[in-house]
Amino acid sequence: MEQVNRYIYVVTQKLPKQQRADIERELRGLIEDMIEERVMGGEEDESAAEQVLIELGNPHDLAAKYRSEPRYLISPLLFDTYLSVLKIILICIVLIQIFVFGISFILDPTHVQEQFNHLIRALIFVPVQGFAWTTLTFAFLDYAMRKEKKAGIAGKSGWHPAKLPPIPDAKWEIKQSESVLGIMFTIFFLVLFTFSPHLIGATVFSEGNLKNVIPFFNLEVFREYLPFIWILGLLGLFKDTVRWVKKSWTNSVFLTHILFTIISGLFGVFMFANPELYNAEFMNELVVYGMVEAGSEKLDTLAKIWSLAIEWIVYLIGAFTLIEGIQSGVKWIRFRRSHGSKIV
Repeated sequence: MEQVNRYIYVVTQKLPKQQRADIERELRGLIEDMIEERVMGGEEDESAAEQVLIELGNPHDLAAKYRSEPRYLISPLLFDTYLSVLKIILICIVLIQIFVFGISFILDPTHVQEQFNHLIRALIFVPVQGFAWTTLTFAFLDYAMRKEKKAGIAGKSGWHPAKLPPIPDAKWEIKQSESVLGIMFTIFFLVLFTFSPHLIGATVFSEGNLKNVIPFFNLEVFREYLPFIWILGLLGLFKDTVRWVKKSWTNSVFLTHILFTIISGLFGVFMFANPELYNAEFMNELVVYGMVEAGSEKLDTLAKIWSLAIEWIVYLIGAFTLIEGIQSGVKWIRFRRSHGSKIV
């Protein structure tokens, strides 16, 4: 029976722990009955056991049949959506990198080789990161949705038609274009903030040609916030991916949206309230590049606008977060009243 024990071991090791004992008893009983039938037909024990195992087939294939459901990283439930989102993310990353390269080349054509090498490194590193995070996000969503679907329809008392989820109301449908635009904007700003924050500023033109960009930010201080910006960007991608997958507003979509609004608003206030974040030489550089004259009334006006912009951007972010949070909360309350709190 050594071969039988080894066969059963290989089969059960491929199964979830909670299934192994029951399936081992079932499989052992089946094999013993099949061997006994052959022995009664005149075969020797060893030969009968070998023929039975050959008849049962590869233990890995048999284990797959015993599993309650196939194993997927991303199941057919979400695979098509996963491919669509992945294509959009990768295309956006490539196009934005090429756009940044083009702007950098226009500003400084003498360092084209260095800029091209930077582009190649970015085209290798960033798409890999995009692929990894998109795959992890969908793997998590797929696991959660399969578990939710299984529990919601089957339940402890078995399947019943009454447990089928309601057909989504067109009133609460989420347009796919909204999710796509959200993903595209998030990717754009992530790539821009990570690789080219110096391009965020006042553009300097000479004879109709772009000559330079005076950055709004102190780049050294700005880079200190990059880890938090990436975390926020990934949360934004997760939020828009959930909206795309769910296709309509649900309790979980509302919760994801509201939490992201609050977190991004708090981070925005925290980041932009730091006076060291801004380029202290911004006004002086405007004079150096000839955009305004030193001591002119225009310079004084721009200095006041610059000072007010730094001060009011925090208030605007706070106000936007508050308004968006209240609107989403009210909308969620209306949704729960019309659908019931059990809709996930």
